[in-house]
Amino acid sequence: MAELRQYSNLFLVATKIIPDEKEIPLSEVNRFYSPERLRIEQQLREMEKTYGGKAFAYAGSCLYCPEGSCSRLDNQPCRHPDLVRPSLESYGFDLGKTASELFGFPLLWSDDGYLPEYLTLICGLFHNAENILKNSYHCQTT
Repeated sequence: MAELRQYSNLFLVATKIIPDEKEIPLSEVNRFYSPERLRIEQQLREMEKTYGGKAFAYAGSCLYCPEGSCSRLDNQPCRHPDLVRPSLESYGFDLGKTASELFGFPLLWSDDGYLPEYLTLICGLFHNAENILKNSYHCQTT
C-alpha cells in the first residue's frame, strides 16, 4: 500500500452485469466478463493518460495472452505491461465491503454451477487530479 500513499484520491467504478438469460453455466462467465473488462480497462488506461495516477482493474486471469501462454508462467516479464493492471484485491481491498457499503449491493457468488443473478466488476484509478468527476468517463451498468 506504500505505493498508493502518493495519491490523494480514488475514483471507483462498479459495473453490474445482468445476464438476460437464466441458468447460464458458470463456465460461460467470460462471455459476460471479458467484453466489459476490456472496455473498462481501456477507459482506465485513457484516464491514466489524462489525469496521471495508477489504474486498478479486475481480479481474474489476464485477457491479453491465450490461456496457458503467459510468459510469467516461465518467470519471464509480462508481454503486455502496457495493458495489464493489478487488481484492487492484490493491494488488500475488500471488494465485498466496497460493493455493499459504497455501491449499495452485495457481491453474488454461484453455489449451483450457474451464473448468479448478476456479476460485478469493481475497478478504480488512484490519482491526484482536482476534479476528475466533472470530466470523467461515464461507465454504464450493462
